[in-house]
Amino acid sequence: MKRWSGVVILFLSVALLSFIWHFPASWAVQHSWVKQNLPKSMKVSEVDGPWWQGAAKVSWQNKSLGGVEWQWHPLSLFTGSLPLSLKLNAPKAQLKAQVLADASDIVVKDVNGTFNLSYLSNFLKSASILQAAEGDVVLKDVSTALSQASLNSGQVWPSSLKGQVVLVDFDMMGVHLPLLKVTPELKGESIKLLLNGTGKSWQLTGTSTVTANHRFQNNLMLTSTTPQSFPSWGGMMMQKTAPNKAVLKNTGRW
Repeated sequence: MKRWSGVVILFLSVALLSFIWHFPASWAVQHSWVKQNLPKSMKVSEVDGPWWQGAAKVSWQNKSLGGVEWQWHPLSLFTGSLPLSLKLNAPKAQLKAQVLADASDIVVKDVNGTFNLSYLSNFLKSASILQAAEGDVVLKDVSTALSQASLNSGQVWPSSLKGQVVLVDFDMMGVHLPLLKVTPELKGESIKLLLNGTGKSWQLTGTSTVTANHRFQNNLMLTSTTPQSFPSWGGMMMQKTAPNKAVLKNTGRW
């Protein structure tokens, strides 16, 4: 009798685990707790797959963000963290990332992919100026970490930031940058962006620094091999110090 009881308990345990493992994500998304914790501007639809691995359509302020695929790694809960793999597919954006959350930090790492500037301007009011811009942004192994304390306080500032952002074929208001590489360096409450842009017989170099207290400082230099190859926008947006050289040094608030 005891042996049969053990078999029944084992069968019920396996059945329960299988039920939980295959629990539909669509039901979880409709749960009131999930709805309350989603941003009001975000809508999730066409949810497919189990809770730990699935896909859905996501919109922001009634504008489609695209399709999102996710995969949780539940076994990692035993280590005290909850890793998540994310993939975004949209007509003008393809991104992949790993998200790792624990009691103290939220880490977003291995962010790779590309998106068009017009895609970004559709969802961020602060980026509305980019509606007239053309170009693609390429993210290469970008990683950042945010402490739970900073998120709870509302003063969000990263505790780490690595990787590289590349701007390709940027064109806006007469300014054309075929290639601009941006590499961040985080030091305390300031982020220094190392800039290196190249065009036809000219180069843009320098730094742009932003701080947690909403200040910025630019220190840029534009040079060309000959005065004839100096880009026309350089003299309009920067201070020309020579026929083939211009600088930009300014500060302000962001």
